[in-house]
Amino acid sequence: MTTITAHAGALGTAPNTPESLRACLEFVGRGVVEVDLRFDRDGRPVLSHDKPGETAFPLEDCLRVAQAYEASFNLDLKEYGSLTAVRELIERYNMAGRAFFTGLPGAKQVMAVRGCGIPWYLNVSPPRWLPFAAGMAARRAKSLGAVGLNLPYRRCGKAVVRAARRSGLLVSVWTVDDPADMARMLRLGVDNITTRRPDILRDFMALPHPTTSIPSTVK
Repeated sequence: MTTITAHAGALGTAPNTPESLRACLEFVGRGVVEVDLRFDRDGRPVLSHDKPGETAFPLEDCLRVAQAYEASFNLDLKEYGSLTAVRELIERYNMAGRAFFTGLPGAKQVMAVRGCGIPWYLNVSPPRWLPFAAGMAARRAKSLGAVGLNLPYRRCGKAVVRAARRSGLLVSVWTVDDPADMARMLRLGVDNITTRRPDILRDFMALPHPTTSIPSTVK
């Protein structure tokens, strides 16, 4: 079953804000919410895509709110500061098993998360039409310790999914907002779709044949 991840700023909200967090948590149920993670001047983890300002939403406040929900979190790393502090917050707010990292493009970044006890996906971007490249990406991710591949949906094809399956890896794609692209990802059998329109994707997946039908109400 493909899971739905509400992209930071989904449902027309401002990304990485309390309002966006609550809207996404209330919508996804047991799905996934993505937030962007950086560190402020004091080294505290905060939600921010770009350089954080003084009013950046602290990760601790985010997790405190999330305790009342069942959703999981995709912590998209934009910086690789004190991940020990991130792990401690996840444990303090009983989010172990409900959080994972993305945003790790290579071995240098992977070194920052190894040993912290939080699962992570390797960001990859292989040409989708080259099975050899897809196989190399999957084997590399497996050797580094990733639980899956995280890639732009335009780079995801049959070769990528097959290579991931051979290596025992999950496949997560981003950011899929058009129903035609949603249909292609569902046909491929990816494990997760990240979207700014989880409302459209949820309704689309509820159709009798969502991989071949596109809702006529979606423009």
